[in-house]
Amino acid sequence: MIQIMKDSVIHFNRIKEIKRLPFGKLVGYLLLLSLLMAIPLATQVNQVFSEIKQDSIEVANHLPDFHFEDGKLILADLSQKGFIYQTDSIIFTFDPDGKRSVNDIATDRLGNVLSAGLTKDKFVLSFPASEFTHTMLGSNQLVIDYDNPVFAQLTGKKIRTEIKNSQFPIWMYVVMLIMVLYPSFVNLAITIFTVALIANIYSHMLRYKNGFIDNLKMMIACASLPVVLALLISTVLPDFDSNLFITLGSFFIFTQAIKEEQRIV
Repeated sequence: MIQIMKDSVIHFNRIKEIKRLPFGKLVGYLLLLSLLMAIPLATQVNQVFSEIKQDSIEVANHLPDFHFEDGKLILADLSQKGFIYQTDSIIFTFDPDGKRSVNDIATDRLGNVLSAGLTKDKFVLSFPASEFTHTMLGSNQLVIDYDNPVFAQLTGKKIRTEIKNSQFPIWMYVVMLIMVLYPSFVNLAITIFTVALIANIYSHMLRYKNGFIDNLKMMIACASLPVVLALLISTVLPDFDSNLFITLGSFFIFTQAIKEEQRIV
């Protein structure tokens, strides 16, 4: 992998040797490039998680003491009233009197903001609508009755303490990596495949002997430098068009790498 990166970044004339490598190794190298491309998105997702945690702590500080009994939320101090609290990432409803419905809480959600609530007899969590949430949950809402054993030992004090002391588990970071790596890999693979089709036409026009698979292997390597440069530029310019840059950069490097290939006489 390191040698492929070195040759494709420094020695363009050696890229033609890469077509002799097994295709599976090049797919692995494409995954590595996809991982690099996913770094900015992974950073953004991590920042969102951190923001949600800080906002959750802010919300928890406003929770009064209560416990769950017979599937109902019971206040320790009956003079406490319900409230709606909004942060940058969460709209939270505390409704021990049951004045608001599940749909009321769900419709509070705006854009990418989460909507959550503790009603008189249910916990409600509404996510931004996406294909992922519909696949995993069947909808963008999660509603759990307080009869669920999860709530048996919970109190307002315990919830406040757990939220303040909580840390994201390792598996959540693994899920986050998969979530950002998958679209990055698909996007980069489609870009490289498309440029390889163009490069294949270019190769045949100049009567080079390479077949499509050879050109595709070379194109994966040719994308190395554009991917690295696109990553660096996008950290400074978030709206930078990485796909177009990778497309043009990869094709240019391909034209340089193929110059010494044999032609059909």
